[in-house]
Amino acid sequence: MSHFVSNKLKKIELGDGEYVEIPTDMSFEDSRYLGTIKVTFSDEFDQTIQMLLKFIKNWNLKDEDGKEVELISENIERLKMPTLVKIQEEILAIMGMEGKKKPEKESVS
Repeated sequence: MSHFVSNKLKKIELGDGEYVEIPTDMSFEDSRYLGTIKVTFSDEFDQTIQMLLKFIKNWNLKDEDGKEVELISENIERLKMPTLVKIQEEILAIMGMEGKKKPEKESVS
């Protein structure tokens, strides 16, 4: 077992032969990068785009005409929500944040 991140990529199959590839591990540098992303309520969307651009290393997604599209923020913004959620869930899993829920408030009797 190594204590360093691997260069391996995980392929997330999206159907019809399309996929995105993300790292299998997150490094200290990745976590530092995420910590520097400016987060306010109004730019939570921008934070998501920046995270996706950082972690998606490759994709072969196609537009409605069947042409491969470039991995850029404008194309990430055009993703359908189920696709976006699937990719985000996989990224959160490598960050060790999968299945994290806000704690429920205790009821006072």
